[in-house]
Amino acid sequence: MEPQPRYTTEEWALGSHMVHGSAEAEQEFAERLQAEAARLSEETKEKTLRAQQDVDQEFRRRLADMEHWRAELVKNFGDVNDEIDALMVYRQRIENALAALCHVIEVNSEIIAARYSTRF
Repeated sequence: MEPQPRYTTEEWALGSHMVHGSAEAEQEFAERLQAEAARLSEETKEKTLRAQQDVDQEFRRRLADMEHWRAELVKNFGDVNDEIDALMVYRQRIENALAALCHVIEVNSEIIAARYSTRF
């Protein structure tokens, strides 16, 4: 006795057709998925590049600002040092003038004391 065939030729052909159709659908889905992934990857790369360019531009702008303010601070520091030097010279002149006035006041006091002592 021969075993009965599991599938008939029509069933085998129908099953092959279904498997083939399913494989084709899955292949198309996989290709669409790969295309979408490639598109998203490219879009992400472009966004990243634009963001990096924006960050680089902002960084260069801030660096330029910092260099400007550093130059301003150096200039102001020099101006302050020049002003301090000028004030030190002015202070020395005032101290010398005050010393001269003190000497004049001492001499004046001695003269007044001499006049006062000679009157009486």
